[in-house]
Amino acid sequence: MAELQFLQTPLVKAAGGLAVLQAAGKPSDLLRETKTRMFAA
Repeated sequence: MAELQFLQTPLVKAAGGLAVLQAAGKPSDLLRETKTRMFAA
């Protein structure tokens, strides 16, 4: 659910949204990795 809200933010939309995430790899894996890095500090 939070991932869907994340995809609707203006910054993500401006960067290309889900299409860009899909081009970079599996979106769920990318989001999980991003959250891991954000909260590791």
